[in-house]
Amino acid sequence: MLPRINRLSAAADIRNLLRRGRAMSTVHFTIKSQPRAARGAGPTKPSRLVIVVSTKVSKSAVVRNRIRRGLVGALTQAEVRLQPGWDVAIIIKPGFKTENIKGSQNELKRLLDRFGILKVSTKK
Repeated sequence: MLPRINRLSAAADIRNLLRRGRAMSTVHFTIKSQPRAARGAGPTKPSRLVIVVSTKVSKSAVVRNRIRRGLVGALTQAEVRLQPGWDVAIIIKPGFKTENIKGSQNELKRLLDRFGILKVSTKK
């Protein structure tokens, strides 16, 4: 699970990000991001992340939650860190399967890197 400080959970913030955020896509993902615009937020505030898995991906809430948890685990395991001061939405496209989670880790990292918001941890 993401630490609370790194979760984008307010509905208004998510709606704003999905409407106004800059987007890039791959086969499995669309990522929208924008600089964090909360009260008092600036480039030193931690980035916030939300993973959106719609019912178009799967009607089963169990499967959608498994995908969401798997992606958070994959990002954590890969020691992916975001540059401070960003709001990021990872939108899963229809057709994504739970078997794709480990294989899509590099695809997701490349997409975040293309945005310029990826900071890979150097700790061993």
